[in-house]
Amino acid sequence: WLAAQSDVPEGRQYAWEAFIGRARQHMHVVFATSPAGDAFRTRCRQFPSLVNCTTIDWYSPWPAEALLDVGIRFLELLNLENLPSAAAVAPLLDFKAAAGGSSATTKPGTPPVVQQAAASGLQATEGADGVGLSAGQTTIVRRVAKFCVEAHKSVEAAAAQYVKKLRRHCYITPKLYLDLLHQYAELLNTARTKLGDDRRRLLEGIGKLADTNATLASMEAQLGGLQPLLLEKTASLKTLAERVKHEQDEAERVAAIVGADETAVAARTAECSKLKEEALADLAAVLPALDAAIAALDSLDKADIVEMKTFIKPPALVQLTMEGVCILLQEKTDWDSAKRILSDTKFIQRLIEYDKDNITERVRKELARVVADPSFTPDQVGKQSKAAMSICLWVRAMDTYTTVYRVVEPKRKALAAAQAALDASNVNLHGKRAELRATRDKVAAAQQQLADTHKGLASLQCQAELCNRRFGRAGKLTTLLNDELGRWGKGAEDLETELELLVGNALMAAAVVNYLGPFPGPYRAELIPQWLKCCQDLNIPLTIPNFSLSSVLSSPIELLEWNCQGLPTDSHSIDNSLIATRGVRWPLMIDPQDQASRWVRAKEAKGNLVIVRASDPALLQHVEAAIRLGHPLLLEQLGDWTLPSGMDDLFGKQPDKQAGRCTVRLGDADVDYDSNFRLYMVTHLVNPHYLPEAFIRVNLIDFAVTRVLRSSCLLNWCELSALSLRSPVSPS
Repeated sequence: WLAAQSDVPEGRQYAWEAFIGRARQHMHVVFATSPAGDAFRTRCRQFPSLVNCTTIDWYSPWPAEALLDVGIRFLELLNLENLPSAAAVAPLLDFKAAAGGSSATTKPGTPPVVQQAAASGLQATEGADGVGLSAGQTTIVRRVAKFCVEAHKSVEAAAAQYVKKLRRHCYITPKLYLDLLHQYAELLNTARTKLGDDRRRLLEGIGKLADTNATLASMEAQLGGLQPLLLEKTASLKTLAERVKHEQDEAERVAAIVGADETAVAARTAECSKLKEEALADLAAVLPALDAAIAALDSLDKADIVEMKTFIKPPALVQLTMEGVCILLQEKTDWDSAKRILSDTKFIQRLIEYDKDNITERVRKELARVVADPSFTPDQVGKQSKAAMSICLWVRAMDTYTTVYRVVEPKRKALAAAQAALDASNVNLHGKRAELRATRDKVAAAQQQLADTHKGLASLQCQAELCNRRFGRAGKLTTLLNDELGRWGKGAEDLETELELLVGNALMAAAVVNYLGPFPGPYRAELIPQWLKCCQDLNIPLTIPNFSLSSVLSSPIELLEWNCQGLPTDSHSIDNSLIATRGVRWPLMIDPQDQASRWVRAKEAKGNLVIVRASDPALLQHVEAAIRLGHPLLLEQLGDWTLPSGMDDLFGKQPDKQAGRCTVRLGDADVDYDSNFRLYMVTHLVNPHYLPEAFIRVNLIDFAVTRVLRSSCLLNWCELSALSLRSPVSPS
C-alpha cells in the first residue's frame, strides 16, 4: 500500500505519519455500557472525553411491533398446528446464541433481528406474516407471538410497579424475550416427547391386550388340533418301531454271513503269504550268485572281448564256456558261432537281459552237460581268460537259477491260483460288505426317523402342555386386566387431550419459568390470570382454569421426592423449584432463610455436590473441577450488583464443541465440559440489586419464605405440640 502512494515522500518518518493517518481514518471504536447503576455515570465523570469526543446512541426498549416480528420469525420454525418434531425444534434451540446478549434496540431504527426478518419477507402487519405456511399454522403462530409480546409487556409493567412499591429492581430486557422463545421450544419438544411416549405405551398396552385375546382364541383352536396329531404320531411311531426291529434282524443276518466270508478270506490270505514267502526264500538262495555274475559281466570291457575273439584255437575251458553261452542263446556250439556272438556289440547286454525264467528243458539238459565238467569252475577258467571267467560265472548262475526255478515254478503257479481265488473271495466279500453297509444305513435311517418321530411326539406333547398352561395363565391375566383396559383407554384419551392443549400449556409454563422467578407470590398471582385470559382471548388451546406449573413440568412422584428432601409443600416453593430446574438459564436464588440452600444440598447429596463461596480465592479452581467431573456446584453468598468474573460463558450455557470435545471458557482457559454438570447460585441478601448484565445471564428466583408458608409451618408446629401434650407420659 505504501509503495502505491505517490504523495508520500520516502523516509521512515513519512511512512510512520502515513500509517498513523491511515489508522486514524479507518479505526472505529464502539463502547457499550448499561445505563443502570452508577458505573456509566462514574465513567463519564472520570473520563469527560466519553461525552465530548463520542456520539452517544441511546438504545430504548423494543417496541411491540419488533417483538411481534421477531416472535413470528422464530415461531415459524415450529409446526404448532401438528405439534413440533425434534427436527423442527432443533433450529430454534440455537437462536439464543445467534441473538447474542443485546438487550435493546436503537431508538430511530429497527433491531438487527427484525431487520433480518424484514429482509426475509416477514412483515409485522396482519396480512403479510406466515408466507409459505398453511392458514392454520399462520394463525396459531401469530396468536402465540402476540401472547409472547403481551406477556413481555405485562412483565415490564409489573417490574416498574415492583421498583416503586418494594424498591426492588427487576430488569426485563429483550434477551429475556428471546429466552422465552427458546424456553418455549425446549418445553414443547420435551413435553411432546414425554406425552407422546406415555400415550403410545398405553395404546400399545391396549393393543397387547387385544393381541392376547386373539392369541387365546388361536391357542384354543391349536389345542383342539393337537389331539388328532398326537394320536396319529403315536400310531406311526408303533409301525416305525416294528420296521426298525425287522431291519435290525436283517442286518444281523448279513453281518454273520460277512463275518464267515471274512474268516475264509483271511485263511486264503495267510496261505498266499506262506507260498509267497517260500518262493522268495528259494529265489533268495540263487539271486546273490546271479547278481555277482551280472556284476562280473558289467566289469568286462571291449578289450577283454577282443582278447577272446583273437583265439584261433581257444583253450578247452574257454571253448567250453562259450559252448554253454551258445546253448543258452540257442546257437551252434562251434567256435565260429561263438566268435560271431562275441562280435555282437550288444553281447554283454544280451547276457544281462537274458530271459532266465523261460529256459526250455532241452536247453537245461544240454547246459547241465557243460556244467557237469569238474574243471568248469570260475577259478580254472580264469587261469585261461579273465573274460571267460566272468562268462563262466554267468553260465553257472543261469544253471543254478534254472534248477531252483524248477522248484519255485510250481509254487508260483500255486500262488497265482491261490491269489486268483483270494481276489474272487475279496470281490464277493466287498459285495457282501456293501450289502451290509446298505442294510446298516437303512437301519440307521429308520432309527433316525424313529428318533425324529419320538422327538416330534415329545414336542407335540410339550407344546400341548405349554399351550394349556399359557391358556390358563393368559385367561387369568386378561380377566384381571379387564378393569385396567378401561383405565388405560381413559388415560390415552386424557393424554391426547393434553397433547391438544400442549401449545398453550407449554407457552404458559415457558412464560412463568422465564419471567416470574424474581417476583414474589402476589405478583405471580396477578400476572398468571392475566396471561390465562390473554390465551383465552387469543383462542390458544390451554388448560383453563386449572392450569398449574407443576402439572405441566413435573410429576407427583418427583414433587414428593423434593418435599422429602426439604422443599416446602406450598405452591410458591414448588414453582420456584421448577423454575430453578427447568429454566434455560442457571438459577440464582434469593434465599435469606436458607431454605433453598438446604433443599439443594439434600437434592444433590448423592451427586457429590461441590459447595463453594463466591469470596473463595480458589473459586475458579473449584468450578473447573466440578465442570470436568460433572458434579453439581452450589455457589453461595453472592454479593450485590454483579456476578463472579471469568464465568461469562458458563453463565450463558454456551459450551463449544470442537474436534469431538465439549469445552467452556473459564477465566483464560478452556475446560472440558461434562453434560452432567449443574450450577446453583444462592444469595442470602434480602433485597439484592443486580444489573441487567446479571439478569440476562442467570434466572433470578425469589425463594424468600411467604406468609402462607409461615402460617403452614406454624400450624404444623401447633399440631405436633398438641399431639405431644396428649400422649401419655411414661413413669420414670
